[in-house]
Amino acid sequence: MSTPKKSKLDELEWAFDLQPDPDFGEETHSYISKLTGEIVHDDEALSGEPCPVEDIDCHPDYVHLPDKFDLDLGQRLVWRFVGIEIPGLEPMVRDIFSRRGAYRRWKDFLEGNGLLDKWYTFENESTREALVDWCKANDVPIDSGE
Repeated sequence: MSTPKKSKLDELEWAFDLQPDPDFGEETHSYISKLTGEIVHDDEALSGEPCPVEDIDCHPDYVHLPDKFDLDLGQRLVWRFVGIEIPGLEPMVRDIFSRRGAYRRWKDFLEGNGLLDKWYTFENESTREALVDWCKANDVPIDSGE
């Protein structure tokens, strides 16, 4: 049996960013082959052609890519950042997330305090780490390019 080809982490991150936001009911879904590392999409509008694998959601060699909620990258990530970077401001952040439009206010707050770039770096590193962990848990070989 041949060794499975490793997926490139940057390609996986790109596909992860395309995953639907469950809050908006979007329909694009991506899958990764455990054998070839190939990432395929079941959205003809995105790829320009029908999904190349029939019944991909039931295929044992393919795994549905997670979304940010599957990887717990929502509010929990915000609270990790707050605990590390701005531990004294929990009440203010709690207020930001007490109403609709929280992420817009969160980003405005970060920008106003010179923390937006630090947040994006933290978010990207946390996403990458979570994807690597997800790959390990799902037996998906990954090449981080290092």
